[in-house]
Amino acid sequence: MMAHGDRVLGALAEVWAGAMQELLSQPLVEDEATLARASVILAWLDQGFRSGGLWSDGMRKAAQDIVKHREVSWRSCTSGVDKPIADELVALMRLAETRLPAARAICGPEFDGSSFVGGADADLVIDGCLYEVKTTEKPRDKLPEKIRQLIGYALLDWSDEYGLKKVGFYFSRQGEWKSWPLPELIVRCAGDSTATLNALRNDFRRLAELQRHGPGFGGVE
Repeated sequence: MMAHGDRVLGALAEVWAGAMQELLSQPLVEDEATLARASVILAWLDQGFRSGGLWSDGMRKAAQDIVKHREVSWRSCTSGVDKPIADELVALMRLAETRLPAARAICGPEFDGSSFVGGADADLVIDGCLYEVKTTEKPRDKLPEKIRQLIGYALLDWSDEYGLKKVGFYFSRQGEWKSWPLPELIVRCAGDSTATLNALRNDFRRLAELQRHGPGFGGVE
């Protein structure tokens, strides 16, 4: 953030860091609206991390509020989150509470091969099913691309740490779950009735390692 901001924003990067450390160091016992605003701030920071340190519009607005009010805390940063955004997120959280299955969820799973593709992490694993959360008004838009993303995550789980049997989506605006058996999906997407998850994982791993280490790695020329 300091490298990509102007002078004022660069100086505020450390202010942001201190405020976020404060947020993460203690239990958040607040009302739903405050929780929603804090979640949006953390999403801005995640976006900044994934973009190489670029400032989002929301982060700039919050930084300007810090300068204006001269108050440095994560609570003061929440003023940068517009009320309609916070209200919408509260509504989505309430809907999710009525739709989430009872099984234990693994949040933000990372895979053996994640570091080979820029540190990819997924959203949820629940009872052997890998889910991506999609907050879209039109779930069918770009659905093939989204399914390929799920298969890509499954192929990165080289040691089968999560025992994935299915992949699917939670469409958070509709409160709907959709999933498919992974072996059947692999066959359909590969167009090959003999395709298996393990075989594709091995091929993917070999290509990823070759890409990272170059020709000659592992005896491959």
